[in-house]
Amino acid sequence: MAMTQTSQVRRRNFVIDLPFQLSYAHLWAWAAVIVIALFGWAYYCASYLLVPETGSIMVQFMIGIGVFFLLFCFLMGVVTLRKTHRVAGAAFSIERSLRRLRNNDLETPVQLRRGDYLKEVAQAFDDLRVNLLRRRSHVLMAIQEMERVSKNLSGGQRVSLEQAVEHLKTTVE
Repeated sequence: MAMTQTSQVRRRNFVIDLPFQLSYAHLWAWAAVIVIALFGWAYYCASYLLVPETGSIMVQFMIGIGVFFLLFCFLMGVVTLRKTHRVAGAAFSIERSLRRLRNNDLETPVQLRRGDYLKEVAQAFDDLRVNLLRRRSHVLMAIQEMERVSKNLSGGQRVSLEQAVEHLKTTVE
């Protein structure tokens, strides 16, 4: 049983795990603050310490660079949210599958969207789920065999307990 990796689930909410996703956005915000502070200091130096003609050209250049950097930081923040959403969304899906497993639902595979990360983790989880499903069927067969053996014993047939135990062991393995 393979997991569904190319599910066409639409994103309803880009922020799934706010602390995780904003941790990277904070990096871009701090970078913007530091660069703006440096540009402010350079603006001060250019406007008060340099010759007025050179200072106005420098100020225009710094304003242009500052606007460009602010737009760049905003776009990188959007890209960061989108990239972290691919990790947080996959983690959310795997966590939901773990809850289903805890509630004895071994039938539902992990469903990731196309482009989500953590596919190897989801595949390993699905392999575990399939293995548990297989073991559960072996245990059910062993229980059925125990019931059959107990009916035979109560019906007066002579079956040694050792033979029944050995047969159950081979059924479970």
